[in-house]
Amino acid sequence: MIKNKFNSILVVEDETKLHESLGEILRYYSDSIDFASNGIEALELLQKRSFELIISDMQMPKMNGLELCKKVKEIDPNQYFIFLTAFNDNAMLHEAIRLHVTGFLIKPLIVKELQEEFKNIFEQIKMQNISKEKDLIEEKYQNLQNIIDGVIDPIRVIDENFTIMLMNEASKKQMGIEYIKDKKYPKCYEVLHQIEYPCSTQNHVCLLESVIKTQKISSVLHEDKDKNNIKTLEQITISPLKNKNGEVYAYLEHCSDVTELIQTQEKLQYEKHYDSLTNLPNREKFIKQLQESIDLSEHHDFVNCIILLNIDDLKIVNESFGHTVGDEIIKNFALWVQGIIKKEDSIARIGGDSFAILLHNVVDKMAPVRLIKEIQEKTNNSSIEVMFNDLEICFSAGIAIYPDDGITTTALFKNADSAMHNAKKSGKNTFCFYTQDLTQKALDKLILESNIKKALKKDEFSLYFQPQYNSKKDTFIGMEVLIRWKESKLGIISPDKFIPYLEYSGLISEVGNWILETIFYTVASWKKQGLNPGKVSVNVSLYQLKESETFIKNITNLLEKSQCDPNWIGLEITESSMMGNFDKTISTLKKLKDLGFYLLIDDFGTGYSSLSHLKNMPIDKLKIDKSFVDGVTFDKDDQVIAKTIIDLAHNLNLDVIAEGVETKEQIEFLKDHGCYDIQGFYYSKPLSQECVEKTILHKG
Repeated sequence: MIKNKFNSILVVEDETKLHESLGEILRYYSDSIDFASNGIEALELLQKRSFELIISDMQMPKMNGLELCKKVKEIDPNQYFIFLTAFNDNAMLHEAIRLHVTGFLIKPLIVKELQEEFKNIFEQIKMQNISKEKDLIEEKYQNLQNIIDGVIDPIRVIDENFTIMLMNEASKKQMGIEYIKDKKYPKCYEVLHQIEYPCSTQNHVCLLESVIKTQKISSVLHEDKDKNNIKTLEQITISPLKNKNGEVYAYLEHCSDVTELIQTQEKLQYEKHYDSLTNLPNREKFIKQLQESIDLSEHHDFVNCIILLNIDDLKIVNESFGHTVGDEIIKNFALWVQGIIKKEDSIARIGGDSFAILLHNVVDKMAPVRLIKEIQEKTNNSSIEVMFNDLEICFSAGIAIYPDDGITTTALFKNADSAMHNAKKSGKNTFCFYTQDLTQKALDKLILESNIKKALKKDEFSLYFQPQYNSKKDTFIGMEVLIRWKESKLGIISPDKFIPYLEYSGLISEVGNWILETIFYTVASWKKQGLNPGKVSVNVSLYQLKESETFIKNITNLLEKSQCDPNWIGLEITESSMMGNFDKTISTLKKLKDLGFYLLIDDFGTGYSSLSHLKNMPIDKLKIDKSFVDGVTFDKDDQVIAKTIIDLAHNLNLDVIAEGVETKEQIEFLKDHGCYDIQGFYYSKPLSQECVEKTILHKG
């Protein structure tokens, strides 16, 4: 747009009568017009204020127009200055031109000529302003270029169309060739990210678009690859560039490669929480994990456990062979333990020769002991060679249980540490619970677990038979086979104590197969001798049922080898064991039924099986659990349950037997309600094979 008014005009004219007429003409071109009668007056006014345009007569007393123009140009060479003259003095005109005056107006003033002259002057002023602004912009950009060239990091000046207007040398070094279409004016995304279009993904949000929208400085961390395809992390900051009027004319982008800084920060953060030798969490990290576990346990009623492990005699190793060997022991020990613990559990190195293990949601308080024994087995079977000698690694362990031994991280650590030191005092290479009673129980169980693995080979298991009778006819009808363990040092051990360890150790299937094999051969032998043992029932464990195909195959082979008729044998399955995987269990039971076995549900009433389940089971007999039989003479609830089971069996055409019967009153109650088959101390305690043969079979 062409300028059509001046901010202010000074008219210098010695003919004062012309002031009013000039004012009338010039008021269309400025709202501020002042007059002076000669050059001296004009200079006095110029000392007080400035004027955008001076219109001066050339011929004036005291100081003519040329002299005034010289004085003015000395003060401001860019002052707009127009001569007003009625003379054609070539010398004066040449001098005026030399002074770079803006133009000439001829007296008398003609409005049309004045308008045309002012139009030319305004156009000239516009061009001069454009030139000045261009010079200023070029100067500004040159200054900016000089500044950014002195910066090590890549810096770019970008317009709102993503075009790079300026960039420093560091930025030019980032430029690849593949994606840049216009090398003179490349796009910022071509240079920085080596892509063809502006960033638009979650990983690469366009920061420039955000700054254009908010007009505020902003930063973002970008993961990129440089022109050599090497992964880098860059902190990108974009700030708006504004002119003196506060208008944004471009955007300054500063890129700082923070890859090493981030890596250093991550390394420092890692070193703060992890041990440099083993790469395990350190004490600080472990305490944090322990606190999180405690917080979780408070809401879900979990039991947690921490185990402190201390490598025995590591100080002696360090003094004898040096810390390099000691470090090797620590690293190997850490790897061994890591390979044993579960993924959900945690291990940390909390000191020079000390480690901590956190077990989450511990169901069995023997779990930490079994873990320690596993680690001991690994260390006992491993060694580190030093100077042609094999160094064995031993450790002592202390166990603290949450919440029994403490409800805070401090208390648990202190008590586990106390337990560990007690283990050291006990002779090292062992463990202690914080509670001494638990330590003794755990040791007893360990001995039991250790010995039970040898019991089968040492022929310490034996089979006993508890006779079953029909109370209505008072006749012998069969027997249940019961296992007994006579340990060489501990004597007779109750099945309630050792059966869980058979299950835990995985020996239950092996022992179960041994029982079946022994009974098949025994019953077949009795039959050959003409003896009648009735229906001989054997308990089948959940673990045998789980191994369905193997179990069926083994039992079929045993029948063939022993020449035992499956009709002679009853297989007892506990009600609770059937509920785990009902469909699979039913399938296995049907296969056993097809082989000819008589099937019983043991401990009926304790496993919460539904009637719909029961009617689908291929069973022959229900066994009322002893817990209900005990109260049938005085407890109304037990009476109702017992009667219900008996009625249920009758309605489903099943046989029924009660176990654990000890009194005549119990027998009478059961007989009165239709249960005649009885097993319990009332008739007989469990008998050895020799006693059964002597007192029952040969008598019969």
